[in-house]
Amino acid sequence: MVPVKDVQQIEISAATFPGNYYVTGDTYARNEKNGEDEFFQFIIPKAKVMSEVTLTMEAEGDPSTFSMNLRVLRPEDGKMMKLVKYDINTGSNG
Repeated sequence: MVPVKDVQQIEISAATFPGNYYVTGDTYARNEKNGEDEFFQFIIPKAKVMSEVTLTMEAEGDPSTFSMNLRVLRPEDGKMMKLVKYDINTGSNG
């Protein structure tokens, strides 16, 4: 587990919705040639959160899912999305 400090909470309420937000997330893609997962962080510098948001709440400790529709907007520099590829050390000795 990675220690976290200086945490901030941002709440989206009727007063701030619909605003424009900087969005990041982590994902992976499976390489067709070698079958290995490649990990990425996606960065959307300017996005509007649409009203179609679905949160599925599960029992405590169980995984849950959410669906969030975003409209990607063009920032002043014109770069609408970035993908950053990174390696994860899985700790396996194979």
